[in-house]
Formats: sequence, C-alpha cells, structure tokens
Amino acid sequence: LPMGQIPMCSEKILFVLLTGGLIPIIAHPERNHEIMKDIKKLKKWIENGVLIQINGGSLAGRYGSTVKKTAEKLLMEGYTHNIASDSHSSYHPFFFYKGIKRAEKLIGKEEVDNMVNKNPKKILSIE
Repeated sequence: LPMGQIPMCSEKILFVLLTGGLIPIIAHPERNHEIMKDIKKLKKWIENGVLIQINGGSLAGRYGSTVKKTAEKLLMEGYTHNIASDSHSSYHPFFFYKGIKRAEKLIGKEEVDNMVNKNPKKILSIE
C-alpha cells in the first residue's frame, strides 16, 4: 500500500486476485496513514483471505513511534500473518532481529516463530 491512503481500486484488485486463486499479501500496512488511524480497515480483506505482513523494523521503531504502535496493534489484535525483514540493505537484519524480540514480548515466542519460520501457507510476496 502507498503510505498516504488506500487506493480506491484496492477492493477490486484484491477481489480479482482472490477469485483467480491467488492469495494477496499486504506488505507493511502499518506504514499506511489510513491504517494508522483505523486498523479495522483491514478486517474485511482478512476475512476474505488476504494475508497481512508487517515488518520487524516497524516493531523495532525504525519508522517512528506511530508506525511502531500500529504494528504492535496489528500484531496483538490478530491482524498479522507474517513478520518480514523488508531487507533492502545490510542494516535491515538488525532491525528485524530487534523487532522479532519485541514481537515475542507481545505475543510469545512460539506464535512469532510460526509467523517467521513455520507459516503453513505456501506464499510468495512480491513487491
């Protein structure tokens, strides 16, 4: 998602993907301003089969306190299926590790391990 808003065509695109047998993954929604204001905007998508992936760096505070709080809320409210590194450089693994430790404090090591290492769904995230 772009950082500013949820595009008007999102519902239609997700519907087309889902009815085509694909499982869309929304990457780092915690950085979207509309989601920051109301995480429940993701609820219908999740109920329809869309997966949510937050970044470990967000949980580590890499993108500021509002993004961190949103990521924590998505995690604790059960809106998160995967936690990813979003690694685009050599600095990201540090923030990913720090974020994983934060997630473990919030929801427990086993649950986090399932989100990072053992997610039973065979998925591919493409940005």
